[in-house]
Amino acid sequence: MSVKKFIDENYKHFNAAVIKDASQGWIDHLDKGNKMFFTMAGAMSTAELGISLAQMIREDKIHGISTTGANLEEDIFNLVAHDSYKRVPGYRYFTKEDEQELLDKEASLQHELDEFNREKEKIRNLLGSIGGSSKNKKENIINMVFLAVVVTFFTLELTTHFLPSAISLEIGVLLVSIKIIMLIHNANKANHFSFWILNSIEFRINEINKRTKTLEKDFKKIKSQLIEEES
Repeated sequence: MSVKKFIDENYKHFNAAVIKDASQGWIDHLDKGNKMFFTMAGAMSTAELGISLAQMIREDKIHGISTTGANLEEDIFNLVAHDSYKRVPGYRYFTKEDEQELLDKEASLQHELDEFNREKEKIRNLLGSIGGSSKNKKENIINMVFLAVVVTFFTLELTTHFLPSAISLEIGVLLVSIKIIMLIHNANKANHFSFWILNSIEFRINEINKRTKTLEKDFKKIKSQLIEEES
């Protein structure tokens, strides 16, 4: 039985019926040639939801996604270290002895965890700087002075007409040109900074990839040693 047939036959009341109506509405929306923008809260990694979304994107059923920022981080880690993840069953009920046993078997994980915590603080400080105030005090002062000059000039010209119209127009064009140049300069600085951040992320991804390969080798050694000890 297909998922659609299962929903049609069983999802008939209350919230279940809402799911059925929403699903059919999605189909009708796409059949009319419209686009679907998909919004979602929460992490996708738990159920490997990215695999389902990738298939729907390839089949032209989703055309844009707005999702939790953490998913981007998880996608990067999945990209470079997916096969290195290890499931720990019953972790909610671990005793101190269970945790110590896990650490003893995989001591290298503790080293990686310490390294991760150090890197996390560096990244947190960096992201804090990026996500802080978009304008510093100097830029605010310049903008306020520029606005005051424009307002003063406009008021004087409107009330006293102390300059010929042609000169007033030229001064106005000059002020606007100066502001446009300032905006272009700030945009170039922001683009340069973004480029530097992307290069830094690429460098860190390559470093993580190298460490991941090293960890894979260490895990294989640990696994072989455990097998030998058990035998």
